[in-house]
Amino acid sequence: MHTQGIRQSLAAMAMMVSGWSGQALSTDSAGQPLPAAPEPTVQAVGGGLGPDGQQAQNPNGALVQITEEQNGGLVALAPMDELQVLIEGNPTTGFGWLADHLEEAMLQPVGVPVFLPYSDLAGSGGNFMLTFRALKPGATRLRLLYRRPFEPDRPPERLYEVAIEIQ
Repeated sequence: MHTQGIRQSLAAMAMMVSGWSGQALSTDSAGQPLPAAPEPTVQAVGGGLGPDGQQAQNPNGALVQITEEQNGGLVALAPMDELQVLIEGNPTTGFGWLADHLEEAMLQPVGVPVFLPYSDLAGSGGNFMLTFRALKPGATRLRLLYRRPFEPDRPPERLYEVAIEIQ
């Protein structure tokens, strides 16, 4: 099942990069509304999901996981901590979360964004997981834009921003 989810994630990212735009499903084939997506849980220090959807640990520092609930807030990290942002989206619509003006000397991306679908249904929404590593003490901002990468001149559909203090 995890292999299936990973394949779907990679296929969804490939569709996003290629510029294919599909329609997100909000109703089933009978026209009935689909159930609401489950709320992601916030886990701080020591817990989180790896790219394969399994429990992950960072041997060099703590793993701090944040969700949309922290949008506009403050996150405190130590050097070498990893910050995982779980944020809702749907790559079949052509949209994805992209970091905007990231100070990579302080907060470095780890890997590529991963999409974790809510179900195995084609067109399903889910969470994007973006991971960053805190490098040195100081203050910065993490700003993420929900946009179509092939429409760089259009304003983003959504904005996610947190202040980061690395102590």
